Amino acid sequence: MRDYDRDAIEGKKEVPVLFEEADGIYIHLQGKDRPKGKKGREIKVSTAYEGWNKNGELVGKVMSVGFEDGKTFQKLREAMIKRVYDTDAVKLRILNGDGADWVKSCEDPSTEFQLDRFHVYKKITETIKDKEMQGEIRRLYDNSEIEKLLETIQTYADSIATEDPKDKGEKKALELLKYLSDNKEWLKSYRNRGLRIPDNPEGIEYKNLGTQENQNCSNITLRMKHRKCSWSISGGNHMGKILARIANGTIWDDIKHYKDAIVESDKASVVWEILSAAQAPKYDGLGNRTGNIAEGHIILKDSGMTASRRAFLRIFDERSATGLIYR
Repeated sequence: MRDYDRDAIEGKKEVPVLFEEADGIYIHLQGKDRPKGKKGREIKVSTAYEGWNKNGELVGKVMSVGFEDGKTFQKLREAMIKRVYDTDAVKLRILNGDGADWVKSCEDPSTEFQLDRFHVYKKITETIKDKEMQGEIRRLYDNSEIEKLLETIQTYADSIATEDPKDKGEKKALELLKYLSDNKEWLKSYRNRGLRIPDNPEGIEYKNLGTQENQNCSNITLRMKHRKCSWSISGGNHMGKILARIANGTIWDDIKHYKDAIVESDKASVVWEILSAAQAPKYDGLGNRTGNIAEGHIILKDSGMTASRRAFLRIFDERSATGLIYR
């Protein structure tokens, strides 16, 4: 963040279009970090990418995760993007989200925001009971008939109005109307706004946005929710940022960066000399006679298996198979 504030981050990769998405995940908190009267709070997640390859996979994915306030998180998100991309060379930036204030208040004012289709569909299902009306509202939304869409919802709300205090139909319909009206200028897809969309580079496709829910599930939710998980703010922040680095494919670079910063080079060389001294015997006393710990006992292997222990052993086995541990 300090480098970002000093404008000292310079990404090198140039792309014509940068797609961005953002959403929150409700995470259970513990102890003093649990808000009064609630079980947890939202952790913010964003994903930036260049487009899709022929296999439908995101190209150049950059995820950011954190419990920071909206303004700070947007700086973090922008800093993460600028580590990879030359944002000054991007001709069009498109941000897809649910309409929350923290999502829309992005650092680059030229970014085109659009309301996420998944959240619109979800809101329609939650507020409109009539299946036929649900279908009509979706049709108008998909066809970008915005004025008719809002008029239809208002007419429907008026038609089901009742003096029965237990009937929430009108209230729910007006809730949908307010949500769409508040985000009226962002209801149209970026494809239907008359924007000049640069040609896509070879091997990259431009599609409709809406991948954030999948990114949340695959990279964050499966580790940080369910199984009675609960976190402190600090612990959840650290875990979220680790998971983002794993998703970005930069985890080992980051580990090396911090290792080099913590372990002084002269101390590291002394350790290496001691461990690699030619006169050190390959075998001394009881234990493993070959000196290859891959043939020895692996801790936790005979213990009861938990998800974290399985993950540890899986990483251990993968690293040994590639020669990164026992070389």
